[in-house]
Amino acid sequence: MRRRLIKQPFTHAKQRYLLTLDTDGMKLYLRCYQGLSENNPEVPLKEESLWDKVFDLISNLEGSDLAVNALRTPDRILRRVRELCKIPYPPILEWDALIEQLQRSGSVTYEGDLEGLITYLEYRQLPVIHFAHRGERTIVDASPGSNHVRQVLDELKNEMDELDSKMKALKALHTDIFERKRRLDRQGGVRADW
Repeated sequence: MRRRLIKQPFTHAKQRYLLTLDTDGMKLYLRCYQGLSENNPEVPLKEESLWDKVFDLISNLEGSDLAVNALRTPDRILRRVRELCKIPYPPILEWDALIEQLQRSGSVTYEGDLEGLITYLEYRQLPVIHFAHRGERTIVDASPGSNHVRQVLDELKNEMDELDSKMKALKALHTDIFERKRRLDRQGGVRADW
């Protein structure tokens, strides 16, 4: 269900227009119509002076944060705009289920819209840390008192130690092979058994 944020008539270059700005809780929908009715043709905001006029109008009515968001990134409502305009998120069942799993297990992997999810988590005031590891994007619960971040860091340290020991073994093997080859070269030939 959409909510109307702005409905404002204005004049530009001796022409009358109607500006509307709506939201569904996830996106902003900015429309500009010729005349004073939403039944009239919609006018694209391609002309720079009209774009500037709309920016100024929204800025004067609701602030420049909303103007920037509506004109530049309408597909995602910025956190500051959400707070200033009191735009709640609609129910997002997938993300709510992910939050429940995150709170139970301490960490989850997520392949969807990470930026949107992180904004949603900030809105819900759930502190998290997110990172990419082995091609997976992982989100870790960083709530005060939880030790999930420490557990993940310990797991990563163990993996790094394991990789380090494998790297040392490879270096030792490489050195051994190099030394054998050098000895054989000094002896004047290569043995067929290796």
